[in-house]
This record gives sequence, C-alpha cells and structure tokens, in this order.
Amino acid sequence: MPPRNILIVEDDVDLRDNIVEYLTLENFTVTGTGCALDFYQSLGAGVFNVAIVDIGLPDRSGLEIVKHLRQHTRLGVIILTARDGMSDKLRGYELGADYYLVKPISSAELVVAINDLINRLGVQISSSNTIGASDSWSLDLEHWLLVCPEGSKTELTTKEISFLQSLIAANDSEVPRQVLLQKLGYHQDGPYGSRSLDVMIVRLRKKIKAVSGCSPIKTVHGVGYSFSAKARQL
Repeated sequence: MPPRNILIVEDDVDLRDNIVEYLTLENFTVTGTGCALDFYQSLGAGVFNVAIVDIGLPDRSGLEIVKHLRQHTRLGVIILTARDGMSDKLRGYELGADYYLVKPISSAELVVAINDLINRLGVQISSSNTIGASDSWSLDLEHWLLVCPEGSKTELTTKEISFLQSLIAANDSEVPRQVLLQKLGYHQDGPYGSRSLDVMIVRLRKKIKAVSGCSPIKTVHGVGYSFSAKARQL
C-alpha cells in the first residue's frame, strides 16, 4: 500500500481530534495542527499526500495556506469549512483547492475525497522551498522562523519578527532603541517600555542560542542593536 499521509489544520480541537481518530482507524497516518504556524512547521518537516485546511484559523486565513500549497507543493488540497457561500467556494477553487467540503460532513465522504486525491496524485514531497544549508541567516516571514546558516530553525512571535526585520533591514547598521520601541509598540516614555524590550530581546537570544549555538543580535551600547551576520528576508 502506498503512503497515506495526511496533514490537517483545524482550530476546533474536538473536531480535529475526531477527524484524526477516524482517519487513523482508516489506516491513514495523520498529523493534526491547530493554527497556521504549526501547520507550516509540520509541512516543512514531513512528506504528505493530502492537506485538509480550515479557512477560519486564529492566526492566518486558511485560504493563504491553500495558495501557498498550490504554489510550492503538489499535495492534494481539501478545504473543510463551515463557510458555505458561493463566493468563498469559488475563491477556494481559484486558489487551488481540489475539494471544497462544507461542515458538517460525513467521515465516509471525507475518506472518499482523500483516496481520490491519493490515487490521482500519489505521494508528494510536502514543500519545495525547504531551507537547507546557506551562507546567511534567513528570516522566513511566511513561516515565522529564523533559520541559521546550518538550517536550524527558531520559532518567532510577532514582536520578534518585527524586531528582526528592523535589524536585518538596517544592513549592518545600528538600530536605535527609540526606533525599536516605536516599531514594536512599546511605551517610549518611562521605564516600562524599555524594560519590555529588554526582556523580549533576552528571551529571543536564548531561543536562538538553544537551537543554533549562537545569537547574531549585537548590543551597541548607548545606541541600540544590530544584526551581526549576513542575513536575508524570505
């Protein structure tokens, strides 16, 4: 039997667990995720046949995921959503969905759709833009990752992404603290905003060092911060 690997993104925990359990009983290997960030991280780490995507996700529209899948992979794509409007359905198909299924749906119908796609498409490598070894650091804005030259990846929050964007865009120049405070939405007057910035940077450095062994974030005393290594944004 060929591989039958399914990747799901669905933020309703009960529904996701039910789908994973049913598909597992049907001899599929299933990875369930609850948000776009987790989905992208799983996508880059595995090989899948079919992706099942909910539209209404907490951190990003599922339609953006569908667009990414069609542009960068050859997976079968099933949208599974409560949105039953014709405009949503047409948009889903325009972006590359193979099936647009409206909740509630019978588990048997979902299995038929999955098997149809597997039979037509076979097993596919999940992503064609996986980042490997490089001579520079990479800020992956789509997947919320900082990737070191050796390929290890650090997961980022929204503020951490904004902070790193500012440093990398400066092209080895220092970015003043006041600019960073404004960029990240911290209070510029009084100690609280500055303290919040410091805490965020300390935490980010620890995260990067934990997976990469070093941190390229350089403190420029009396001025601000800089990115001390070659870097690019993706």
